[in-house]
Amino acid sequence: MFVALPDTGGDDFLFDYYQSVAESVSIPLTIHDFPGSSGARIKSGLVGRLGREGHMHAVKMEEHPVGRKITPILEQLNDADQMRVFGGLGGVYFLEELQRGAAGTLTGFAFPEIVVAIYDHFVKVEFDMAAECSIGTCGFYLTA
Repeated sequence: MFVALPDTGGDDFLFDYYQSVAESVSIPLTIHDFPGSSGARIKSGLVGRLGREGHMHAVKMEEHPVGRKITPILEQLNDADQMRVFGGLGGVYFLEELQRGAAGTLTGFAFPEIVVAIYDHFVKVEFDMAAECSIGTCGFYLTA
């Protein structure tokens, strides 16, 4: 279940909010970090804490630039199984998200076969081929 950010409150309020939602349900929860839609921002430190202590299973990152936020979140987790980090933003930064340690992407990208090709090349350590798929799709390539 996706849980959107409330548009008010500091870190303690947000932690308590997410923890209360997690304690109220028995299904995996995903934070949707998309300030362009919700108007709310969540700090990477709080996302990491929610992964360690707040029973949140995943986060979908859609705050540009996504890569800069993925790294500090993953550095705070005791192991990668505590919280999965996924990119979004239409898959435009998918390769960069993978380079930063994202588990994958949750996107409405219109050509899923391209997203699959980028991922397949990346996990096979065929980084040049992954970049070629990304360049051909997005029209540009940004290093992480």
